[in-house]
Amino acid sequence: DEVYLNRQLAPDPTESWSTIRRKQTKMKNHVIEQQRKDMYDMTREFSGFRLPPTLRLGDIRVGQWLEGRVSGHKNYDVTVDVGAYNEAGEYVDGVLHVGQMREDGRYV
Repeated sequence: DEVYLNRQLAPDPTESWSTIRRKQTKMKNHVIEQQRKDMYDMTREFSGFRLPPTLRLGDIRVGQWLEGRVSGHKNYDVTVDVGAYNEAGEYVDGVLHVGQMREDGRYV
């Protein structure tokens, strides 16, 4: 993996501790950022199929009912794929706040 390619296994004994700590922090931050990116990519890949792009983003109106599927979740919201796309042809997901959800298993 390119993240670990140039990893320093042991600190150079001739360097100062502040230099070593700086390098370790830089490597740690780089690894964490790469892991975040990889996890995001895997989540998108494993979330399954996407609804076909049938709705232009500009055609969606306030109060309009749409069918969708949950494509991701966080602490206080879920991401919903409704088959919308923007002018560049990219998929656009909606965000549904936990306060807008119902627990009875019916429509949101």
